[in-house]
Amino acid sequence: MSNLFKISFCLFFSLLCSCGFTPSHVTPNSGALSRASYPVEVVFIENRSGQQLRNHLLDLINPNGEQTASHTLSVVLRESQQDLSIKKSAISTRARLTIIADFSLAGNGKSFSGIAKVTTGYNLFKSEYATMVAEQNARSSGVTFIANEIANRVISHLNHQAPSAR
Repeated sequence: MSNLFKISFCLFFSLLCSCGFTPSHVTPNSGALSRASYPVEVVFIENRSGQQLRNHLLDLINPNGEQTASHTLSVVLRESQQDLSIKKSAISTRARLTIIADFSLAGNGKSFSGIAKVTTGYNLFKSEYATMVAEQNARSSGVTFIANEIANRVISHLNHQAPSAR
């Protein structure tokens, strides 16, 4: 019985490896190219959230550091807040933070653009400091999500361009 289990286990994983799955940072032609094979310059983004977003994007798209860029990524970040869960005494206890990023990638005579959006929430406390920390945490996690979304879309776009366009 144990030999049958071992054989089926090996067969299962050999079939799984041959299913055609490839990570988004590997191109079909080379097999071992990393995200650094597409050097992208990330333009300065305003405000503290923009700085955090730019740093995350640089880490995700150019993990080996900045290089001479063949593409330029520009991002415009917008935020909006809305109070929720208002008690009968007209005191709000929860807030919603929406972050919207309009991004565009230009290079090699072609462009690609899109919108990434995330909505996070945080509690409003009697203490201003606790509320401020909760808001900063919600903003930070939202910016991280936006950075991952933009990086995945940009890298996927660059991977699916024609080899002659690279």
